[in-house]
Amino acid sequence: MKPFIFCMGLPGNGKTTTSKLLEQKLYEYIRFNAHDMREELGLPRYDTSKDGSQEEEKVEQYLQELHSKIIQGKGLIVDRAGTMEKFRSYVYDWAKHYGVEELVIYHNVPKEIAKKGIQDRDPGLEYVGENAYQHNDPRIFDRYIGQWESPIKDLDEDKYPHVSMVMWNYKTHSFEEIRVSENIRPLVQAVQNLLSTHSPSKN
Repeated sequence: MKPFIFCMGLPGNGKTTTSKLLEQKLYEYIRFNAHDMREELGLPRYDTSKDGSQEEEKVEQYLQELHSKIIQGKGLIVDRAGTMEKFRSYVYDWAKHYGVEELVIYHNVPKEIAKKGIQDRDPGLEYVGENAYQHNDPRIFDRYIGQWESPIKDLDEDKYPHVSMVMWNYKTHSFEEIRVSENIRPLVQAVQNLLSTHSPSKN
């Protein structure tokens, strides 16, 4: 099986752009984003408060199909903010369940650039906790950063030995290796080449 890829970081940091690029350019990788899944299934994109049994069945079927694709050899790209370790651990454990390594691409740009990236989005409702914002409202960043825990600390106690991590800044094209296993290095090099070639220019 192929290593998993986890595109994570605060809103406006470019993780969705990266995940879509990698799905397009890497061989036999598929992308998973929970909000996009719900939209594809005809469910409210962010608000899960009104889900019933039929909606839950749709989600379960979708996840079963995703499982089948992974078993058949597809690689998985997860697109999720991962603000806290307890949320990131679900993705780490997902890879561990399949017995594969995982490459975390930690997207990290300065706050003002991230907020500008949010403002450039198409509008639409996004639910964060109990509050609804427009999808292009920069206050989304402030809401998320209040819960933020650095993913680099996840590597401190070696709780996740199957996890490698790089940090990417799309504005400066800075690609920094935090921890990379030799088994996953060819994937890291492929990702770095794609990001350097296809990401927005330095300006």
